[in-house]
Amino acid sequence: RTIANHLASVTERTQAQQALHDSSEQLASILRSVEEGITATNREGRFLFANDAAARAAGLDSAEELVALTPAKRSALYEVFDADGARVAPADLPSSRALAGTESSAVVRIRHRSGEWERWLALRATPVFAPDGTVELVVNVTRDISQETVAAQREEEARSEAEGSRSRLALLLEATEQLSQTLDYEELLRRVPQLVVPRIADGCHVYIAREETELVRVAHASRQHAADHY
Repeated sequence: RTIANHLASVTERTQAQQALHDSSEQLASILRSVEEGITATNREGRFLFANDAAARAAGLDSAEELVALTPAKRSALYEVFDADGARVAPADLPSSRALAGTESSAVVRIRHRSGEWERWLALRATPVFAPDGTVELVVNVTRDISQETVAAQREEEARSEAEGSRSRLALLLEATEQLSQTLDYEELLRRVPQLVVPRIADGCHVYIAREETELVRVAHASRQHAADHY
């Protein structure tokens, strides 16, 4: 009976281990097929797992290549910037913050140091805690948002250009109206600064030549001067 119980225990453990292995393989297969990049890093920042989407986001051909990169090699390959163009240090990335125990997310622009490509990525990092309360590993989710970000930037540029065109047209119409009200050229010159400040300039000074070597200022306006009078 003792031998039978021992064999039964071994069989149960073997079955449990096989079930765990099968579950792990199924989970890995699912993670490999999702669109978001998913990685897991240990306390030293080394990758324990990466799917193909994460590798593509890093400009690599396979998950195996990404897993093989040490943190030092990753820093040597890529430059990271925030939405305002400021450089982001490795310690400020969501994955590093998660290693300190804080779930974190960010939108960054990653650029290969060769200058061959750059991408906009949405990053989210979640710490996984061990029973003793320390961070055992970090799960990172990466989404490539380059197309959406570039499209939004182009839309904003187009909107700004349209607003600029409308402002220039309005200025042209007002200038035509103002300058057609008098034939006195000095009066015309005096009106110019009021037309261009602050619409297209912070300041404007108009000079005329009284003599061959003498310039006399006949009109001026500045943004600060207008604010003081307001």
